[in-house]
Amino acid sequence: MELIKMYNAQRQLDEHIEKEHPRQPGEERMTMKIIALFVEASELANEIRAFKYWSTKDPSDKPVILDEIADVISFLLSIGNDNNWTDILLYHEIRHMENEDVFENDVNYMTALMFMTISEFAAGSLKQEYNMVFAVVVKFAFLLGFTWEEIEAAYFKKNQINHIRQENSY
Repeated sequence: MELIKMYNAQRQLDEHIEKEHPRQPGEERMTMKIIALFVEASELANEIRAFKYWSTKDPSDKPVILDEIADVISFLLSIGNDNNWTDILLYHEIRHMENEDVFENDVNYMTALMFMTISEFAAGSLKQEYNMVFAVVVKFAFLLGFTWEEIEAAYFKKNQINHIRQENSY
């Protein structure tokens, strides 16, 4: 498991972004990152399409869904770095979850749970709530059929893309 490497890669990307887009006086980056986390979680839900009872269109292909998971993970890592919440405990929690039964085998329940835990974190911004969001997102990815290795690979691929985007005035 490369969770520490993921936190380090995200730290390097965030430093790159900070250099290209310095904080403005009074700007609250944590609030902005939490909003981005909600947006990325919404994009993930939109690609899965399970909640769209009115539509017969199939979900996006697995690579597109995995890319959205990588986006959610990116903001979680960034928030973790900002708060120094990168300890090894989360590593053990995630590794253990991969072998557990999913909280619920219902995609819509897990989608709602993801939003509820993000909301609880946004309201309190505590480490315990952060760890719960991370756990729910990873468990959701497992429910969708992804392995931790696929999540890691998608994250590192997206991290490289995000560095390139910063070089090209994204």
